[in-house]
Amino acid sequence: MFPVRKVAAPAARKKRVGESLPPRPPEHEVLTLQRSIGNRAVHRLLQRDFVRDLGPTTPADWTAKRGADVSVVTLYEEIAKLAKSETLRDVRASGGKINALRKPKEGEKGVKPGLNLVGQFDDPQAGGETGFVDAHGVFRGPHLPVRLDGDLPTVAVMVAAKTFDRGKEHAFTVLRHELEHARHFEMMIDKLGEWRAANKGDKLTADQSRARFDQWVAKSTTLDKVQRALLLGEQAQNQASTELLAYVEGFVSVFHLGPQTPDIKLMLTGDFPTAMHQLWKAGEKGNGASDAVRKFALARLKDYEQNVLTATQKKAFRAWLSFLIDLGTQKPPQEPTDEARARRLAHARLSETAVLNFLRQL
Repeated sequence: MFPVRKVAAPAARKKRVGESLPPRPPEHEVLTLQRSIGNRAVHRLLQRDFVRDLGPTTPADWTAKRGADVSVVTLYEEIAKLAKSETLRDVRASGGKINALRKPKEGEKGVKPGLNLVGQFDDPQAGGETGFVDAHGVFRGPHLPVRLDGDLPTVAVMVAAKTFDRGKEHAFTVLRHELEHARHFEMMIDKLGEWRAANKGDKLTADQSRARFDQWVAKSTTLDKVQRALLLGEQAQNQASTELLAYVEGFVSVFHLGPQTPDIKLMLTGDFPTAMHQLWKAGEKGNGASDAVRKFALARLKDYEQNVLTATQKKAFRAWLSFLIDLGTQKPPQEPTDEARARRLAHARLSETAVLNFLRQL
C-alpha cells in the first residue's frame, strides 16, 4: 500500500482592489434551457427524428388531376407511415385505419380516434385539424372533456382531402403539424388521468371537475413550464402556444427537403414554399404564446439548425431568413408584373411586427 500524502487545499484567491475576476465560463446551452423550460421539455426537444427522403413518388398522383385509379386513402397511408403517426396512442389503437367523413362537427359523432380523412372543414382554407373525442364518441374539438369518471378522452387527427392536391411535401407537412397538436392533446389526457387518480372516490359534476382540474394544473409540481402553458392555453381556448409549436414542427419537418435558394419566383402562385409558409405562420399564429413555449420553439429551431442541417443547408436557412426579413421590411415595387404582385403579397404578410420579431430572433 502506498502512503497517502495529505495535500493542503489551495487558499482562496483574494481579489485585489480594482481588479476584476476572470469571467465565468459560459453555461452549456442545454443547462440554460433546462432552467428555462424544464428537464422533460428539453428531453422531448432532443429526442425528435427527421425524415431525410420522402421516397419515390409520381408527382401527378399528388395533384387534383391524379388518375381515377389513385386513392387518396392510399396517399394518406403513405405519409402516415413516413410521419410515424403510429407513435400516437390512438393511431396504434385503431391499427392505423383511416376514417373518412364529409365534415366534422363539434357535439356530434363521426370523427374517430386516430386518423381521419375529411371532405371539408368549416374553414375552407384549413388543411388539417386535431381535437378530442369524449368517452361517448362525441367530437369536442380543442376542448378537453374533463370528468372524474368514465373512460378518458381520445385524440382525433384530421386531414382535408384537398391537402393531397398540393404535393407530397405539403401533405407530409400538414400531417406532421397535426401530429404535434396530437402530442400536446395526448399529454393533456395523461395529466387528466393523473388528476383523476389523485381524486379517486370524489363525486363531482362536470363543472366542478373542470374547476378542480384547472386548480390542479395551476399548482401541480409534475408539470414543466411548457406543459403547464399548453394546458392553460386549452383552459382559456387560446391556441397560440400549441399553434406555434405545431408550425415550428411543420417547418423542421421539411425545410431540408425543399428549395434551398430563396427566389420570389417560388411565390408567384400567391403562397410561400411549404416550409416558409410554416415559418411565417409560426410568427403570426404564435403571437401570444407563453414565454416558456416561445423559448422552447426558438430552441427547437436552433437545435434543428445546429444539429440536423448540413453546412450547405445552414447557409440556405440563413439566406432564407434574410430574404424573408427583406421582403417584410423593404417597400415592394408597384409594377403590374407577377413578380411585383408576389413581393407585395409577401410584404403584407411578413411586415407584421410579430412575424418580423420572430424571424429576427432566429
